[in-house]
Amino acid sequence: RHGLTSSANMLLLTLVALVATTAVRAHLCQVSPPQRGALDKINVPAAPACGLTTANCGGATPAAPRVSLAAGPQTIVSQKNLNHYYAAKPGMFIVDIAKHPHAADSEYKQLAAVADTNTTSLSLYAIDVNIPDIMRSGHAVVRTRYVTNNPNAPAVFYACADVKIV
Repeated sequence: RHGLTSSANMLLLTLVALVATTAVRAHLCQVSPPQRGALDKINVPAAPACGLTTANCGGATPAAPRVSLAAGPQTIVSQKNLNHYYAAKPGMFIVDIAKHPHAADSEYKQLAAVADTNTTSLSLYAIDVNIPDIMRSGHAVVRTRYVTNNPNAPAVFYACADVKIV
């Protein structure tokens, strides 16, 4: 017999389940401005830093602004860390802004939305926005959401950057 023992078979099943779970968790990282927390291993599909699904900012803790952005035209760069394109109903990438780091979802103002396309995992999306003058504050939040519309994936992934609007 050349089959696996029951304990080896169980170990193999556990590893397969772990890999499958990891692959279903990680999907969006905001690169510029950089999202809250570390951007470790984002050039690997299913990076844990890109799998934040809790509203409003994936549960990431607010931090001091890392960059300053001028009000007016800006480009927000996000990475589709894992492709969840759904041809029957394509999703979208949405960029929002809020005036303070603990904003409720209703306090975010949508700046832009770009349709999801069937690009490969690790693709970058450069999204042009216009940051309103009224957003000037000591601490604002630029948030990108990946709304998948895919019934086999989480509905939304979040990435937030703490910024100062000048």
